[in-house]
Amino acid sequence: MSNIYPILKGLVGAPTEKRFNFIESHLKKLGMDPSVYELDSQRGKDKHISVKFDYGSDQELWLTANYDTFQKLPSANNNASGVTTLLDLSERLLQGGDLPINLRLIFFDAGLDTDLITQRKRNPGFIAGSKYFLDHMLNEEIDFIENYVGAIILQALGKGNLCTFQKTGKKNENSSELNKLLRLSGDSFGDTVELKGQSPLTDNISFLREGLDATVLARYHEGSWHRMQTKKDDLSNINPNVIHSTVDFLHNLLISYGGKE
Repeated sequence: MSNIYPILKGLVGAPTEKRFNFIESHLKKLGMDPSVYELDSQRGKDKHISVKFDYGSDQELWLTANYDTFQKLPSANNNASGVTTLLDLSERLLQGGDLPINLRLIFFDAGLDTDLITQRKRNPGFIAGSKYFLDHMLNEEIDFIENYVGAIILQALGKGNLCTFQKTGKKNENSSELNKLLRLSGDSFGDTVELKGQSPLTDNISFLREGLDATVLARYHEGSWHRMQTKKDDLSNINPNVIHSTVDFLHNLLISYGGKE
């Protein structure tokens, strides 16, 4: 639990570039060698960070969170909570034994359509950083597809009860198999994962449009969600104990993973 607070302190209120530097530095302090993908985009350059945990499995699961924010919005629940979960999970994994599945953790840049903040409507021409990342992977590192099981996108994990979603938007069906995995894991460890109808748009869309299995894991708390992407999404909008519980949940899911059916 003690590691959650310094991570949040380094992320909440920091602009995007400082968040990137913090994540990269934190991973290196853990003794890891993160891969940085600096890719051309409609914004100029997007910078993504990836770390792999190879346990010799023939299957690989991806966990992702976007780290970017708009100017100096605190962005605590959306989405310092997701980044903190991945960073704390990284440390947990380094201290433990082997997993039954390989794991790739990805910190995406440019997950936020800033028109939602400045104009209160979506930019129909917005292309998420995760789309450029997957374009790169499919063109330059296509071998990943042989082992890819799916991607679980972590979003807004700072307050409320765990949930996953049947759809994102009106037409994009999330992976029923990944949803089942999350819900069964919750049942096994006494942390119920509710299945909701529809999630807000997030990075899983980039995966689904390429035919890659993906879903969203979040915690729904109505009051907290209404404060996201505003100045009120600060440290008071998250509960560090809840983030710690999410790390426990994901760690339990990984160590008990039984393989793709």
